[in-house]
Amino acid sequence: MADKYANLSSSERVDAAVQLIHENPSLSLRKAAVICNVHPSSISRRKRGLTKAKEQADHEKQLLTPAEEAILIKYALKYNDWGLPLQFKHLRQFALEILYRKGSQPSLGYHWHDRLLQRNPQLQVTLSQPIDRHRASAIKESTTR
Repeated sequence: MADKYANLSSSERVDAAVQLIHENPSLSLRKAAVICNVHPSSISRRKRGLTKAKEQADHEKQLLTPAEEAILIKYALKYNDWGLPLQFKHLRQFALEILYRKGSQPSLGYHWHDRLLQRNPQLQVTLSQPIDRHRASAIKESTTR
């Protein structure tokens, strides 16, 4: 039965153990811990509400709500559709503007954009390429005539 929980993260295994105990009230904490391969104290703390699942705890720390983050993503994708290079400082400015309009005094972390990119795989970082020297000279020549 432990094989069923082998590919889960530790937080997911603790949640599964709590679920097992709720489904089978006669099941002890220690037996559920052995079945799910977690420490009994982890199950006890989760049942008492002292700890939360990692995803839930991370979600509560976020400054932007999922709807606000979706607006930010839409802005970034629209910027890309226009063919304009979007820098991290632009994303940060837009996020700060959203937070200021909410009335909070935010301070985004230095690596805030990295976590944003991890949560939203549809955004990708690409390096911009400078215009080719021959194309640039052709543009300059045609505008001077």
